[in-house]
Amino acid sequence: MFCPNCRESMEARPSSLGAYWLCHSCQGRLLEAEALDRMVDPACLRRLWQIAGQGDRPGRRSCPFCYRAMTLVPGAADGTPPLDACNTCKVAFFDALELETVASKDAAAAGALLSSTDQKEIARVRREMLIDEAEEDLSGPGHPALWIPLIMGLPVEKGGAGEFRQAWGTWIMAIVIISFSLIGFLSENYAVILGLGLKNSAPFRYGGITFITSFLLHGNWWHLIGNVYFLLIFGDNVEEDLGWKRWLALVVMAALIGDVLSLMVAAPGSETVSIGASGGIAGLLAYYSLRFPKNRIMVFIWMLLPLRMFVNVRAILMMPAAIAFAWWIGMQLMGTTSQMQGTSNVGYFAHLGGALGGVAFWAIYGVRGSASPTAA
Repeated sequence: MFCPNCRESMEARPSSLGAYWLCHSCQGRLLEAEALDRMVDPACLRRLWQIAGQGDRPGRRSCPFCYRAMTLVPGAADGTPPLDACNTCKVAFFDALELETVASKDAAAAGALLSSTDQKEIARVRREMLIDEAEEDLSGPGHPALWIPLIMGLPVEKGGAGEFRQAWGTWIMAIVIISFSLIGFLSENYAVILGLGLKNSAPFRYGGITFITSFLLHGNWWHLIGNVYFLLIFGDNVEEDLGWKRWLALVVMAALIGDVLSLMVAAPGSETVSIGASGGIAGLLAYYSLRFPKNRIMVFIWMLLPLRMFVNVRAILMMPAAIAFAWWIGMQLMGTTSQMQGTSNVGYFAHLGGALGGVAFWAIYGVRGSASPTAA
């Protein structure tokens, strides 16, 4: 029996609540109909089979019984996470801690329906999940390749390694950004960057095309690597949730709001040229953090390393995406002072404007749960 998520072997775990399979690699669980009926909130289960029965939402994971694509059931506004289900085999797959979230709905009613033995079994399963989760958090980012961005000071999405999503819009945009930025790097005296960047004193030159070209250009390698990394790490989740059309609309709207806010705070007659995809990517980051607030983000704090000589403190911090986003917003707000004083060339206002666009887009689409067939 293979895991639909990481393809590793799963262990059969019989219980008084029905059979389920546990993946020791990703902590995912596969439940059959009997266990689902007894462990999952009835309203959630009805919605699960209703959507799975339509068969029009094929996901990226295969059923380990029939090998067909499982139906991707989008999350709901009540906090129910996105789930994968096979209507033919009547099984559903839960990522780490998702089962606990669903099983905890209407706990009082569930307690009235279950025997004391079954309640103890549920509690045991939940304790196992919490212990497994704690041990996983202490193990670092997991995939060896993720240590590279972590040490570089970039955030890492815990549990995202090795999970390829068919988010072609994200990958195509990354390729286009890299290509245009390389052209800018190779141009003599940065002629392309200066010519096609968004100029504060003439934002509508060339018919306003610089609103687009400035998004695709970057000032140096670190600028490019940072933006492309954030795009690939968080953009694919958002594209799966919204579908590529709404995803693209979000990026465009966030980038435009970021550009407009930057122009509004720029000094009159400023000849500064702005470039970079940060505004649009900030919109993706905002939407991701609000749509998936419990997703775990790992960051490496270099300044905590010296303290380890004196106190037992971890330099690698794990936090929910919503907390990480709030932290990032605070950093951007502090950076606006240096931008206004002209002591920094980072477009903090573009970041904040893009984030505002992401929040607005989430308020329209994400808070209700995505209706897109590619939602995740």
